Amino acid sequence: DEVREYLSKSGIEILESAVAKKGSELDIIISVPSAVGRLTYYCKAKNKKKSNEGDLAAAFVQGQMRKLPVIYLSRGELTKKAKEMLGAEFKGMTVKTF
Repeated sequence: DEVREYLSKSGIEILESAVAKKGSELDIIISVPSAVGRLTYYCKAKNKKKSNEGDLAAAFVQGQMRKLPVIYLSRGELTKKAKEMLGAEFKGMTVKTF
């Protein structure tokens, strides 16, 4: 519910959603408003205090399988290594905290 609230406040429309792990993880296909029209993204939402590079890698791979850019939503922050890899390995991936 918090994820849905966060997305709707941002003007983001949910196209599909599925619970990956009950109470902690959601897989969502969203439509984000932009200057060139609405863009479709794969969104991984996790209820986790610290996200590591493995979490980002898993979300990145899911996005690639769906041929969509990735938004990773999390409650907490990223580990130092995850921040480093975000800039180098996971180009085109956006990380947001809610």
